[in-house]
Amino acid sequence: MLLVLVLLFVVVPLAELYVIIQVGQAIGALATIALLLADSLLGAWLARSQGRAVWRRFQEALAAGRVPAREVLDGALVIAGGALLLAPGFLTDVVGALLLIPPSRALARHAVARGARGRLLTGLAGATARRDGAPPLASGLRRGRDRARDRSPPPAPVIGPEHETARSPERDDAAFGDAVTFTFADLDERLYGSARLGLSPGPPPAASGLGALFVDDELVALDAAGGIELGAPGDWTRLEAGDVRAAIVEPLQAWEVAYDGEGGGFELRFEALGEPAEIGGGAAIDGAALHGYEQLCRVTGGARAGDRRWRVECLGQRGHQWGAPDWERIELARMVSVWFEEGDGIALASVRPAGAPGHEAEAMSASRLAQPAPIAQALLSTALDGEGRQRRAGLELRGGEDDAAIERIAGEAVCGTTLDLGRLRLEQAFFHWRSDGRRGAGRYDVLRRA
Repeated sequence: MLLVLVLLFVVVPLAELYVIIQVGQAIGALATIALLLADSLLGAWLARSQGRAVWRRFQEALAAGRVPAREVLDGALVIAGGALLLAPGFLTDVVGALLLIPPSRALARHAVARGARGRLLTGLAGATARRDGAPPLASGLRRGRDRARDRSPPPAPVIGPEHETARSPERDDAAFGDAVTFTFADLDERLYGSARLGLSPGPPPAASGLGALFVDDELVALDAAGGIELGAPGDWTRLEAGDVRAAIVEPLQAWEVAYDGEGGGFELRFEALGEPAEIGGGAAIDGAALHGYEQLCRVTGGARAGDRRWRVECLGQRGHQWGAPDWERIELARMVSVWFEEGDGIALASVRPAGAPGHEAEAMSASRLAQPAPIAQALLSTALDGEGRQRRAGLELRGGEDDAAIERIAGEAVCGTTLDLGRLRLEQAFFHWRSDGRRGAGRYDVLRRA
């Protein structure tokens, strides 16, 4: 902070004075004063015109029901740019003009947003390094309506590093499968992606890979490959199938994943922000032979689409699921995730029996992600479009039967795709979520009988 104050109040004024003197010696004192006045008038005009444009976009965002985060940041940058142009000086005029011109202001906005989010995510990642065995919790983490905060801490997770190995069925079952899934969403860049690798014990052992990338809410790359025979049983330490590959850097802590599609791809590192949350281990879902765990992650790396390149730094999720679902008895299975920018997360899995009419018949398992704690009661409502794809959704969460407070989360699909997998169909969507002024992103996937 001291260095910043010295820079603002000592270094910048001295540099401005030096430049003014040099310009005065070159063009004369009166011409220099006239130039400074012209800069100030131009700055006032630019600040007024750009301020109106930002205010108009702010109102449009509110009318659309969207949190105007980008517009608020634009407004702050316009105010800063106008102040710098009004202040006497040539150096501040240049910086102020850059903040008022939309293209350069966009670069500044992304830099500020990434810097703020990077500090937040770095703090969260550091919280996972606690050595006392307690569940990690970042100081200053906004916990919203966390129902478990006044209760005893949850029991230690039953998931350990041994679960990072490839799973095998307890008995021979041709329907058994083992899969890991990586998903991420960069709200500022409007980048969304997923990668999934699957293993089947065989014989013969085989692998599958699925990768997808969305840019500006549009699908730019989608590739799937299945039935890739392996010379030996696959292992999650390092696996490649089709255009997708992944490796474990540190069990339950860090992973690397890459998708190299024809239309785009990504190469990312996922770092866990908390202990694994067991999903699907409840008795009702266990009847569908589904098991697994999910982890909220900090995601860093790069993405590409055509000639465009992005540096990715956002939240995401890594999951490991295995089991032998009987699709003669199952209508569909869902996985819903919410990743709030503050570092909180929620994961929900549900299974609907064949012939059941709606959500009320589904068996659900839900948990918080940043500091894993089971959610006792979870209600999910979904609005579908004319083709039966998820478009809007609402979550109502309650920590326990004695907890009357309800946390409500509303979401809307921003992009998605449908993939035919033979007898099954995968409907994948990325959602923007909001709750009590917080915003976030996440996935809403539905796997159903075709």
